[in-house]
Amino acid sequence: MCEIFSAIQEEQSNVSRHLAVLKSAGLVTSRKEGLNVHYRMKDPRLFQLLDGVDAVLHTHLQERRQVTRRLAAQHGRPISGR
Repeated sequence: MCEIFSAIQEEQSNVSRHLAVLKSAGLVTSRKEGLNVHYRMKDPRLFQLLDGVDAVLHTHLQERRQVTRRLAAQHGRPISGR
């Protein structure tokens, strides 16, 4: 799990809580090997689903930013670079 922490830059407690939710939902399995716990997606197709969700959210965010910029320009207001 240490690899997960560094990859997503989150606290151990948050990652552990999220992995527990995923495990209880039946989306991941785990096996303990010494002090390490190895997690695996039960169905690799979940990665495809997550990629699709990410693409939809990215597109939605871009559209929102364009609308925000247009509205700000119409009202002569500066917008942040976010």
